[in-house]
Amino acid sequence: MTVGDAAVELVVHDEGRGFDKKDLRSGVGLGLISIGERVRLLQGDLLVTSRPGHGTRLVARVPLIP
Repeated sequence: MTVGDAAVELVVHDEGRGFDKKDLRSGVGLGLISIGERVRLLQGDLLVTSRPGHGTRLVARVPLIP
């Protein structure tokens, strides 16, 4: 986790099996949807990149409140 530019950024990366992002819309599982909702409630951004066979990377960036 890093703190800078008046925001907190959390990066989670794995070298697992990955997934196709279009599968998220199929309604299977709520984990990433829930994370995204929580980040948006804090007026932040969530970036998810993944490819089958190449792992997944999540970057959540939330502004710090002075």
